[in-house]
Amino acid sequence: MKSFLLKTLRIFVASSSILISSNAYSSSSTAGLIYNVTVWDGKVLFFTTGTRTAAPSCQGVAGRWAIDATTAKGQAMFSALLTASAMGKPVVIMGTGSCADWGDTESVQWLQIP
Repeated sequence: MKSFLLKTLRIFVASSSILISSNAYSSSSTAGLIYNVTVWDGKVLFFTTGTRTAAPSCQGVAGRWAIDATTAKGQAMFSALLTASAMGKPVVIMGTGSCADWGDTESVQWLQIP
């Protein structure tokens, strides 16, 4: 019985930490076109015309997103971003809830070209 309770407790704690660390405080945007793309020191900053949900408290520049193009993930997202922009296609953005890539701009967790 004690083993069952310990196992159940471990599962509960693991499940709770996954839920707590989810994108609960991240923002997202509806499909929108990309504009005002800036590349600075390996970071990509851009805006979209999509409607955005509430941004995290670190967000200082309304509507702006950041990608770290020095990583493989960031390079793939930047490539998709440029492709969408060149084709005039909208993108959907999901943020990370933090401004890790640029101090006053939410980092992008993923983007989609619908």
